[in-house]
Amino acid sequence: MKSGTPASTGPRPIDVPRDRLESWKEIANYLGREVRTVQRWEHDRGLPVHRIPGSKRGRGVYAMRQEVDAWWEHQRDSLESSPLPRRPRRLWVMAALALAGCVGLVVWRWVGRGSTTPETRTAPLTRLPGAVAGPAFSPDGNQLAFTWNGEKPDNYDIYLQQIGSGGPHRLTTAPTLEYNPAFSPDGRWIAFIRRPLFIEGVQRDAVFVMPALGGPERMIAPVWVPGLTRALAWGPDSRWLIVAASPSETEPYALMAYPIDGGEPHKLTNPPAETAVADTSPVLSPDGRQVAFLRNWTWGVRCCEAFADGDVFVLPISRDMSAAGKPRQVSAEKCCVSDVAWARNGEILYVVRRDGAQRVMRTASSRLAVPRLVPSLGPVGRDIVVSPQGDRIAYTTSALSSLILRLDLGGTRAGPVPFISSSHGDLDPRFSPDGKRIVFVSGRSGPWSLWVCDADGSNPVQVASLPGGVGAPRWSPDGTEIAFDGRAADNSDIWVVGAGGGKPRRLTSHPANDINPAWSHDGRWIYFSSSRTGREQLFKTPAHPGTGAGEEAISVTRNGAHMAWASVDGKYIYFMRSMFCCNIFRIPVDGGEEVQITPPVETSHGFEVTADGIWFQNAIPVGFEVAFYRFATAKAETLLTVPVGIDLGFTVSPIPGPSRRVLFSTAEIKNGDLWLVENFR
Repeated sequence: MKSGTPASTGPRPIDVPRDRLESWKEIANYLGREVRTVQRWEHDRGLPVHRIPGSKRGRGVYAMRQEVDAWWEHQRDSLESSPLPRRPRRLWVMAALALAGCVGLVVWRWVGRGSTTPETRTAPLTRLPGAVAGPAFSPDGNQLAFTWNGEKPDNYDIYLQQIGSGGPHRLTTAPTLEYNPAFSPDGRWIAFIRRPLFIEGVQRDAVFVMPALGGPERMIAPVWVPGLTRALAWGPDSRWLIVAASPSETEPYALMAYPIDGGEPHKLTNPPAETAVADTSPVLSPDGRQVAFLRNWTWGVRCCEAFADGDVFVLPISRDMSAAGKPRQVSAEKCCVSDVAWARNGEILYVVRRDGAQRVMRTASSRLAVPRLVPSLGPVGRDIVVSPQGDRIAYTTSALSSLILRLDLGGTRAGPVPFISSSHGDLDPRFSPDGKRIVFVSGRSGPWSLWVCDADGSNPVQVASLPGGVGAPRWSPDGTEIAFDGRAADNSDIWVVGAGGGKPRRLTSHPANDINPAWSHDGRWIYFSSSRTGREQLFKTPAHPGTGAGEEAISVTRNGAHMAWASVDGKYIYFMRSMFCCNIFRIPVDGGEEVQITPPVETSHGFEVTADGIWFQNAIPVGFEVAFYRFATAKAETLLTVPVGIDLGFTVSPIPGPSRRVLFSTAEIKNGDLWLVENFR
């Protein structure tokens, strides 16, 4: 506390002998409040509380003291107005509140006699166990379809909720993940995405349609969609679906128009490959003549958890569901944007995250203009949608945050346990070559930055940060340097920093996005993926320019590449052509034929090359498989199945034996509810 600052009237954390608080009771004692109060703070104010995967509701929670301290400092001003209860003053406070309520009622009735504008109201619509996501209004604005993982909670399915009465009605029951429901404008159908499915031997997503009250499902098309982002919208006549999808496993994600009664899809947008990797989150305008969407600038740098590294665009469309012009940019955030929606007056709403806080902004849909803050919407969460009538807003308070888990491969192979976590996400871990240190990406200090800790997770130290965030760290073969991708301005480039920190040095400066670096076996070259030729391909550049190796980036692949590893013997480069799926390929370091090595794999930064083979993770309907491809036998085998979802990052300790372990990141969904805003204007 600074000298001269008055003592806080709110709770002050008490001293505890360790960094981790192991239960609701310990968290409450640490903050000097009751358990119910801190539980409410987690729900309404984002108190950083973590849940151990697989634990029962209300149990298996923990918090990190450093995160709680940082949260308290950020919330100090608002929480100090809620002092600790003092029993001798209770009657006095109750009397004062009663008097204030009476006065307020009189004033409201007096002032409100001439008012005809209803007051905006915000309140929870559901109080469900587990997590909800992706709400969608029915055409009359009186129902919401959404995804929920059920009473247990376990599998995510589509549910239907009548606003104002009853509980949710379950619409899907398959063991796969169903998400992103969308009502047709005529109210007859609900479209949704199911994943994963094996179609013609390839693991894919698929778009389905079913009656709005449930019934027989019909697959419209297998697709590649970008992760779990919002990817569906209907055309104005209920005959077309607008899907954020990739026409093939290596092309950028674009807005595609799919006829629901059969026929070939066609593209609505063509994201420029030099500067963008995906168009996502389509939303049809109230008049049915425009589609708003997010254009993602890069996958390589993650500026904020579950938010797009991009901006809002608007595309005019014709009656035959073709583009009627070029997309126009209407926001200039560059980062941390999500949840595009249309207001009743034709303006655009979107959520932006800055300095740990989420705000709803509104801006013109016809041009690039200065956005305005939308106040008084309650605890702004995720998945904001506006009713067709424009007077209701729904969103979820379920929070998505990444954490790093540890999985022991020796002994009994017990389930994964939390290993590295913070209130703003941790992901993309990598063991150092000697196995004694770990580099990872964290949002604990603001934008995503690089941190290094000991092999047991202790002594974390920040070693690199850039204004636009960093990602995809890789150790040099000798463990003295770390390459990563990061954005100092508008686009992502490749950087290198010493393992102990210092000023990062920039290796690439092309206008296109350069991401996912990988060292050559001798440390002389750094391979990376770049869209500089119009499609993501693999390039290499000298790791230490000026050493005589040549300064120009050299093209390596011809048919697409997103992420690579060099073999330990220096003979081959192993790579994947897409971020989310597909096979692992091999190419000689001096060029040559690109050869498929593994069967189809669905992963995110989830493979690693060692001297005797390739470790990789493969997503399945519930969790993922840890698999190993042996060079000696040229075969892949599944070693174990893990019932936890995957996020960016997968690494195996380099020292073989019974103490070998895997680190991976998972997207932890904190429990939340559907909230409803009434009388929105």
